[in-house]
Amino acid sequence: MIIAHVLADFSLQSNCIAKRKSKNNLPAHFIHAAIQALLIYLVTMQWSAWYITLPYIFITHFIIDYFKNRYVTNHKIWWFMLDQATHLLLIGLLWYILFKPTELVGCFKAYALQNSTSILGILLAYLLLFVPCSILIGMITSQWTPQPNEDKDSITTESLYRGGRWIGYLERFLIVTAILMSVPEMIGWLLAAKSIFRFGELNRSKDIQKTEYVLIGTLCSFSISIAIGYFTKFILMHS
Repeated sequence: MIIAHVLADFSLQSNCIAKRKSKNNLPAHFIHAAIQALLIYLVTMQWSAWYITLPYIFITHFIIDYFKNRYVTNHKIWWFMLDQATHLLLIGLLWYILFKPTELVGCFKAYALQNSTSILGILLAYLLLFVPCSILIGMITSQWTPQPNEDKDSITTESLYRGGRWIGYLERFLIVTAILMSVPEMIGWLLAAKSIFRFGELNRSKDIQKTEYVLIGTLCSFSISIAIGYFTKFILMHS
């Protein structure tokens, strides 16, 4: 059902339909919702439940897309994620209505209770990687923060808005994931890739302070991430 949703919402949705939907063209919304409902009905193979599947998917998908395009003017990633999460939540509810998977739900509950320490440990590790780590690294490197210059090589004129913050988020996420998946060599490739991308910028800047500041921040980010990753792995192995 999720595969059918992805196919209908992305692969099978033409540019023409997408543009017409963005202008809240009702026939375009109707066609898209009908394709979505029909495809999900076909993959469930619950032929006698057509009176549930077809109207349920058609109406919910039509309403969500219509109101999103009518009232959301800034199509940011958060709205996209909320839109897709709502669709998937409704598909999950339909799945539960059609198949009533009580045994499967029981298995999920039993697994969650049995592995609660591991699940909470992983969740905590990933939560620490973002804002807490950024604050800690900022405090460590604050004494070396270079002052922005007025020339073209200054930090403020060249940097993307919050670009460095998101680079840090992503690199720490990848490092911990690599450790938990037992592929630590990925960390070396990540550090090499970041060094290559940064080399041209720092080489052009001719600014030793900026170079050292970036190196300190990078090494702090990698060190903290590696420590969190291996500590989490140790907890998982002994829980």
